[in-house]
Amino acid sequence: MAAYLKDLNIPHHTIPHEPLRTVDDAVRIMPHDTGRMVKCLAFARPDNSVAIVALLAQSKADYGAVALAIGVSRKLVQLAPPTLVKEVLDMEAGAVSPIGLGVSTVHIDLEVMSLQTVLVGSGRVDCTLEVAPLDLIRLPLTSLARVSRLWARSEDSGIAG
Repeated sequence: MAAYLKDLNIPHHTIPHEPLRTVDDAVRIMPHDTGRMVKCLAFARPDNSVAIVALLAQSKADYGAVALAIGVSRKLVQLAPPTLVKEVLDMEAGAVSPIGLGVSTVHIDLEVMSLQTVLVGSGRVDCTLEVAPLDLIRLPLTSLARVSRLWARSEDSGIAG
């Protein structure tokens, strides 16, 4: 992952740590601002490809918005099983990265873009990457999307997001 970012001239910092698989693990293990943590959810598509959705760790995904972003009906939105994550992305479950390596579409929640740098998965449970969201959005097959429940609530109430 670091080599891929280096080849694309994307500045980043690698943070090794003891293995973590959940946001709660990250809060307990990482000595960083939890407000900068981004969780990445891998969703299975009917063709066995995987779409990655990245949102702030404290946010909840709005599955209706996810369906729209990844191009499937709401009833088909489901998290990818760990075996598919490993097969398609070559990433460990619990360490999915928004750096799709050109094999998966990545949809970054707009809320993530408000931060200068974020902490994201590296594909391995024992390493985290610090990178600027403005650099993430430059990666192949990456786009912005409104996928968090916060955005959905804002739009439903008529408040601009």
